[in-house]
Amino acid sequence: MKYIATKTLELRLKALLLLDEIMTPPEHDYLRIINSGNDGQVLWYIIDNGSGDSLMILFINQDVFIKGFDHESELNQFAAKEWDNEFFTKIFAGVPDNLMKLLTKEERDETTFCMWYLSDVKKWHENKISDNDGGKSWLLRYIPQSADQFLEWAEDYYGKSFNSIVMEKLFNSAELSANDKAILKQ
Repeated sequence: MKYIATKTLELRLKALLLLDEIMTPPEHDYLRIINSGNDGQVLWYIIDNGSGDSLMILFINQDVFIKGFDHESELNQFAAKEWDNEFFTKIFAGVPDNLMKLLTKEERDETTFCMWYLSDVKKWHENKISDNDGGKSWLLRYIPQSADQFLEWAEDYYGKSFNSIVMEKLFNSAELSANDKAILKQ
C-alpha cells in the first residue's frame, strides 16, 4: 500500500465493511473479515483473517494509527525463542501517547508492524526494525488500491464472480442502493 490519504483509507475500509456485511449472513457474523465501531472519539476497523493475523486501523480526529500482526512473521514475539521487550520499544518509538493509550497490552503484544499519520505534519510515520516488514505488505493488501484489485480480492475471498460495475461503484463511494446490494448477493 502506498501512503494513502486518510479520507481515501476510510472510504476503502467502509467499502470492504459494506461488502462483508452484504456477503456474510447475520447468523455467520463470526466469519466476518472486518468489523468496525465508533465510541464517539475513535473510529476503528479491525480486519481479522481468522488464521491468526489482524490489522487494526484507528481514526482519531484527523490522525490515523495502523498496527498489524502477522503470526508467521519472524517479528512475532509469541513465536520468538525469547520474548524481546526492546522490539516493542523500537516499533512504537515516536508514536504519540494519545494513540498508544488506545491499545491494550494484548494489542501491543500482538504487533509486528505499525504506522501512524499525524495530521499536524501531514505525514505517515513508521519504524522499520529490520528488512522484515512484519507482514505489512501482505496485510495491507486487504485495503485495495484500485477497483480492479477490489474486485479480484473479493472474487477470490468469497469464491464467486461479482458484477464489476457494482463493485466499482462500491469501491468509489462505499455506498450501494438496495438493488445493487441484491445484485452482489446473486
